[in-house]
Amino acid sequence: MSSDKITFVVNGHSYAISASEPETLTAIAATDRKALITVLEAVKQQQKASEQRADQILMQTAVPISDNLATAIKPERLGRGDAEAVMARLILEEKAKQKNPPSERIFYKWIIGFAALVIMAILVF
Repeated sequence: MSSDKITFVVNGHSYAISASEPETLTAIAATDRKALITVLEAVKQQQKASEQRADQILMQTAVPISDNLATAIKPERLGRGDAEAVMARLILEEKAKQKNPPSERIFYKWIIGFAALVIMAILVF
């Protein structure tokens, strides 16, 4: 089984180790090995803590099975960023639904058309 080499620096000393080459593991100085183990243990604890938080959040957001679903669903409060994003989306949707106001060009076309009709009506009658 071949594994990739990992290169790291501990206390200013550079090491390249591989799980498939045990001699590289024994080349690490004792003080550097302790520092590395301490850091790796902290990473392991952090990983466990994040998994526990994720499981806890999942359990909190899971909807319990009940006869009345309306009572089982709890309204969630939106965070500040969520509320702002919803408001921005609603504003964009509202702007998309609005009609554009008539431009000056269209206004002048209507005036010229109306004037032409009046002139034609005067000439005919």
